[in-house]
Formats: sequence, C-alpha cells, structure tokens
Amino acid sequence: MKSNRSVIFDSRFLDKKAQSGIGRDSKAFLHQFVKNEWLINLLRYKDISPEWSDAKPLPSTQIEESLTRATAEAMFFGKPLKFPNLEANYFYLSQVSPIKVKTKNSSHKRIIRIHDLFPVTNPDWFTRRAQLHFRAGLNSISTDDILITNSKTTTKSLLHEMKGRISSEQVKEISCPNTDFEASAPCNICELCICSQPIDEFFMAVGTVEPRKNYLNLLAAWEKSEPNNSGFKLVIVGNSGWHDKRLKRHLEAQKNVLHLRGICDYQLHGLYKSTFAFVSPSLNEGFNIPLHEAQSVGSRLVLSDIEIHHEFAIHDTVTWFDPLNGISMTSALNDAMNCTTKNPGRATSHNFEDQLKQFLLELSDGQNDL
Repeated sequence: MKSNRSVIFDSRFLDKKAQSGIGRDSKAFLHQFVKNEWLINLLRYKDISPEWSDAKPLPSTQIEESLTRATAEAMFFGKPLKFPNLEANYFYLSQVSPIKVKTKNSSHKRIIRIHDLFPVTNPDWFTRRAQLHFRAGLNSISTDDILITNSKTTTKSLLHEMKGRISSEQVKEISCPNTDFEASAPCNICELCICSQPIDEFFMAVGTVEPRKNYLNLLAAWEKSEPNNSGFKLVIVGNSGWHDKRLKRHLEAQKNVLHLRGICDYQLHGLYKSTFAFVSPSLNEGFNIPLHEAQSVGSRLVLSDIEIHHEFAIHDTVTWFDPLNGISMTSALNDAMNCTTKNPGRATSHNFEDQLKQFLLELSDGQNDL
C-alpha cells in the first residue's frame, strides 16, 4: 500500500522562546512527525523565524506574505497559499485558521489542531481580530478536514458549535504531552536560574496573565486567606498576555504575591515539587497543561470546579472551589493550608506519544478515511 508521509507543517509557534501551551504542543507534534520519518516542509511566514534545533534539517517552504495577510486573503477571498512545485499529502495547522494550501498534486488534507473554542464561546476574553480569525477558521472547516482536539470536553464543544457541519468521525482526541521535566537542565538565563535564592513557603498558579485565568478573583481571595495572613507567598508563573493592565496593577500592589515570567522547565519542575499547593482558578480550559505537570510530580491541587478539570484531575487529591465565588475560593485556600497530608504523585492516564504514533500510522497507511 502506498505510503502517505508528506506534510506541510505550520511552524508559526515553533520559535516561541517563552513557554506556552500551543508552543509545547506544536513542538511535540513536529517531533513525532520527525520520529515517524515523515517528509516535512516547514511553512515559514515572512515574520516567522523558527529556531527549534530539530527543524533545521527539514525542508523549508518560505513565503513572502505575513501571517496576517495570508489569513486575511484566505478569509475574504478564499485564496490558498500556492506551492506548485511541492507535493504533500497533508497540511498540518497548529491552530484553527482559514488558511489552505494548493500544491502540485492538490490531494492533501488539512489536519487542524483545536485547543479550545473560547474566541467564539467567550469572545470578551479576546481581541476583535482574534475573534474574526477564529470564526473564519471554523467556517472554513469542511468534511475533508481532520480535526484533532485534546479532550472530550473540547470535542463536545466543537461538535455543538459546528451544528452538524462535521461528523464525530472527523474528530480525533490526542491529549497534549506532559513535559519531561526530569530531563531538563538549568538554562542560566531565566529569572530563577540567575537568582538562586529559594522561595519560602508558597502556593503557585501557572498560566498566561489574561482574563481566562481568573487571577483577579484569585488575588482578591488570596488577600483574605489564612495562607496570606500566615506569611505564605502566592507565586504566579506566566508571561503577560492580553487585557492585563488592571491585573498587573493588582499584582504589583500585593506584598505577598510574586510574578515570575519566562521560567525554564528545570525551574518550573522545582517549583511544582516545592509548592505547598498548585492553584488553578481558571474560568475555562481546553486541557490545562500546568494541571498535568503539577499532579505528575505530586503537588497538592486546588482547582476551580470546571468540566475540563473533572475530566483529567485525580479527584481524591483535589480541593475544589467555585471560580466565581470569592468566599468559596478563600475557603479552598484555607482548607489546603490546613491539610497535613501530601498528595500522592501520580502521572496522568493518557499517553500522548502512543496516541499520536497510532494516528500517524493510520494516516501513512491510508487507513484514516476522515
């Protein structure tokens, strides 16, 4: 049977030096394509310059358009990116987008990674441009596309939003990977590598500083909590995001709150293991990589009572709270501080590499009829 092992890979997130969920996910997917010996053409936009070492020996497809222009032309004119001298079976998109490609054989299918649907389900969390691009991406999805979500929760949301325009058979669930923290080493350039002074007793939250993470409510609850009044610190690890000006003022105003940006995996692993409790106050998540990282090393968990956390968290290790109720959140922080037992370390139940390896085998053997 003919092998189908040629893919154009959307590389826009590979050059992100700061850690992000989509960046980690994109690197993990590309690594698996490489590991399974696919012919990979990196789609490199004019304003993108990937520097991931594993990408260097791969063929590179450079276009002179910016990402914004390519997206706009696909959105308003249905114009594909053209590569007449290139053959490809698949076009992998790291995020929902209306962009399509036209190659020599034009027989490729789009593989679209869908992390969540928040730009349309919670538009107030995003810019107007992000909303338009995401909606255009959803509208461009056809029955020929292969869709990959990272959770049952996201799959359910996708099928509901598409309202019968796609079938459940088109959707494959492949969870985001857990980073192998033990294999990492100090980077010697991030904030904690430069300053080796240990942080005393602390709670921690991890994620980009933006509305969905619900940090404003967390800070208000923290200010009234027993841990704060007992001298604990709240460490928030995450780069600045969007709609964050008000939040940054609150972060700077509280004396027992420490905001760390761009921490390497080595230091992040150490924080997870040292923290008194990991807190995720998120209003919604598509997967929540920090939750999986925290529970894989045995951190005590204090989580918002949302659907995605119930899908993946190990329930007997969690203190739950209502993310919109300050009293509930403060009470959960207090309960966690007064808990005398350490959560048992336990890895998450899914296996990203096995899931993706099986998926790529089905594609290359022509068994995937999605």
